[in-house]
Amino acid sequence: MTARVRVGVAGVGHWATTAHMPAIRAHPMADLVAIADPYRENLERARRAFDVPVAFADPLEMLATSELDGVVVATPHAFHYEIALQAIRGGRHVLVEKPFVLDPAHGRELIEAAAAQGVEIIVGYPWHYNQQSLLARRWIADGRLGALTFVDSFFGSSPVDLYRGRPEVYLEYGQGASFFGPRPATYSERGLAGGGQGQTQMTHSLALLLFLTGLVPTRVAAFMESLDAPVDVIDALSIRFEGGAIGSASSTGAVTPLEHTELLEYRIHGSRGHLQFDVMEGRLNRWTAGGSTDAPPLPADERYPLRSPATNLIDVAMGRAENGSDATIAQLTVELLDAAYRSAGSDGAALDVGTRA
Repeated sequence: MTARVRVGVAGVGHWATTAHMPAIRAHPMADLVAIADPYRENLERARRAFDVPVAFADPLEMLATSELDGVVVATPHAFHYEIALQAIRGGRHVLVEKPFVLDPAHGRELIEAAAAQGVEIIVGYPWHYNQQSLLARRWIADGRLGALTFVDSFFGSSPVDLYRGRPEVYLEYGQGASFFGPRPATYSERGLAGGGQGQTQMTHSLALLLFLTGLVPTRVAAFMESLDAPVDVIDALSIRFEGGAIGSASSTGAVTPLEHTELLEYRIHGSRGHLQFDVMEGRLNRWTAGGSTDAPPLPADERYPLRSPATNLIDVAMGRAENGSDATIAQLTVELLDAAYRSAGSDGAALDVGTRA
């Protein structure tokens, strides 16, 4: 346990400055002591906005020269592994943005390194801190639905222009002189992103599905469509799990109109009942032979607790909280997505999860 938690942030673009850095600044026991980003504009904007004492162009230099207790890794996907590995080897707790890694072998190495160092890996899935998610998870773990038999998830969003290499069109990042978003290649080049909707958005919905249910995927068949983008925009997965449950998971990154985007829904069935969970609308309902149960409605500002992962990182480093989004679920998600992309590349052939052909 440390008196105050010294945090460094690698990658200070839109999401780090929207979610993680405000959370660090707001925590009464944390200090944001260093940031790193190869893009000078990002670095200077974040340094000024958050009054950070030290800024680096190279995240590895930050790790080598700064006294840190925790590190946030919010870089493009392909760089997560190397930065997180060096942070862990230095004895720091880490928050790694989603997707955890792109290569399953890298994820296994990070988990082993963290165990050897006695540090935690938190993965940036805010919905794991949503109070309805936690309630649904308890219902399922307590056996309220019985043995799970079928699960279904759907995630709809509208980042298709990110996948087309046109982030300036994506309204979330602002327009014209106010634009503050990723480079064109960040989400459109497979070498950086690892894929499109699967790696950028479906990683959220799959991780939450596994978090809610405790299921372990064993086999997947997938189809993906790219529309006019160089990476996938629409994904459809059929999944088999340990214990005999089966399920489907689908996602589109081209929801229209834009006024009705961000859809996330789950239907989970078991031998004793089922539940429906509309995450975006804050509705959770359970049906069993004894009747129906409605969870208390969740206010809109509590449905996506974007600051919770960074807050959890600090509390874990202080020794006063458990890891709320650990790498076990994230690694299962990496393994599932890896197999899904390989399946889609083989015209939907069913493949085992966790093994490479």
